[in-house]
Amino acid sequence: MLPKAIQLMVLAVLAAVMLVGVCHACKISEYPCRGGASCVPLDKYCDGRDDCGDGSDEPKMCTVCNRTYYGDIGRTYTLTVPPPQWNRLPFLCHLTFTASGHEQGDIVQVSDFDVASFPSKANRAGQQGSNRAAIPMTRPFI
Repeated sequence: MLPKAIQLMVLAVLAAVMLVGVCHACKISEYPCRGGASCVPLDKYCDGRDDCGDGSDEPKMCTVCNRTYYGDIGRTYTLTVPPPQWNRLPFLCHLTFTASGHEQGDIVQVSDFDVASFPSKANRAGQQGSNRAAIPMTRPFI
């Protein structure tokens, strides 16, 4: 018969092994759904659709802004930043795209990027804004 301390330790190890089998670890390029049973790609978080099936990827007041995005090699992602509310200007949205190597690749390729500006309050009614090409890419966000 094993001493009580060893029995408890063996029981704890078995419980941990069973939990690892039940819990699903998401990749860095995925968002964990509530309960940890499934994962969705990061671009599915806060996209307006319930991709998890339980609504956990669409919490109230969620935003695609101010996040770091990782991707997987060979997969294309679509990210849409919704227009800001007029009572919440100025609108800042920091997006960080990271290629961390291995499954996430070594480079990030951005295929399409549009920025709109609203130069005056008179343009608020029904105007979609104008594309602006000047994007400060030389200064990193700190």
